[in-house]
Amino acid sequence: MNTVNVSSNAFDPQALNVSARGATVTWNWQGGTHNVTFEDNVNNGPNQSSGSHARTFSTPGTFRYQCTNHSVAGNFTNGMVGSVVVP
Repeated sequence: MNTVNVSSNAFDPQALNVSARGATVTWNWQGGTHNVTFEDNVNNGPNQSSGSHARTFSTPGTFRYQCTNHSVAGNFTNGMVGSVVVP
């Protein structure tokens, strides 16, 4: 299962390599109010403090994302950021 935990102003793991196209990644909230905002602006997750958000990746590439509450909007290299790499 491809899972990212969302808590303590961090994504864990910060970088996730999935094994194949068509993989679904699920972000699970562990506390705090966060969102998942992708650089490509596809299937963004809203602000929430519990629950989960999922995205299926059907094309290869590196998909960077951030929590806009805990990083500078549009800066996907500093703050609460992460990435999914699809082969």
